[in-house]
Amino acid sequence: MSKNVQKRLAFILSLVLAFFFILSGLMKFHPLSLSYFESSGFSAAFMKTVGGLEIAGALGLFYRNWRSFSVFLLMMLVIGAMAVHLHGREWDQLIFAAVTFVLLLASLPLPFWKRNFERRETGGGMREAGCVRRD
Repeated sequence: MSKNVQKRLAFILSLVLAFFFILSGLMKFHPLSLSYFESSGFSAAFMKTVGGLEIAGALGLFYRNWRSFSVFLLMMLVIGAMAVHLHGREWDQLIFAAVTFVLLLASLPLPFWKRNFERRETGGGMREAGCVRRD
């Protein structure tokens, strides 16, 4: 697969994820969402904080310097959501969150994956990892 195609696919995946997280974040500012959060034992302030973090993470997906941090932030939010859905036995929501988690993993910046695979292919020695031993 060419680099151009990879960039386009990564951009499309970022668009889909950003759309989902912006929509999800905005929904947390709607009063109807408060009853679900309160039934799970969370406050309105926590709900709005999660919504703000989702929106910030979604916007960060489009900035190269912030992409890895944004993906990490969104992954932590999704892990928390999976725990809440698992505790509440909401299986459909749990599956949706797990799929979202896998998509976030796939959206990690390509240099991250490339660097880790190159280390595995070359044996992961000190020289390949960029470390030179000096005696």
